Amino acid sequence: MKLSEIVTELKAAKINYMIVGGYAVNFHGYSRNTVDIDLIIKLTLANLKKVEKILNGLGMVSKLPIDAISVFNFREEYIQNRNMIAWDFYSEEDPTDQVDILITHDVSDFKAEKFKVGDMIFKVISKDDLIAMKKESGREKDLLDIKELSK
Repeated sequence: MKLSEIVTELKAAKINYMIVGGYAVNFHGYSRNTVDIDLIIKLTLANLKKVEKILNGLGMVSKLPIDAISVFNFREEYIQNRNMIAWDFYSEEDPTDQVDILITHDVSDFKAEKFKVGDMIFKVISKDDLIAMKKESGREKDLLDIKELSK
């Protein structure tokens, strides 16, 4: 799955999004491998439905038996009691192809930076907000990312 395909679809659907996670780390200058595309969006029911339709249209399905309505209605329950951080999608053709929609944060919580690659412009979480998000996570790989991003 190409990041550019997803971003093109998100823009066409007028979904306010930001790239976070490993791809954001790469945009900010620390090159590392990542297996999934992590995104945050404006967490409205309409946007969740649009994202679900877009990803399904690109051959991706939810890892869990939930849909946009469930994510919208039970988001706090999923976060508090099921430790769910993201609504994960994968490609049935290639299960290593993954897109995660973070449900713990709304796009309005962060500042974006725009990066131009070829003819495409990508909205990426700001470096400072990315570092703060990774501190919040506390995972070992996130702490390494923080160290590299802070250089």
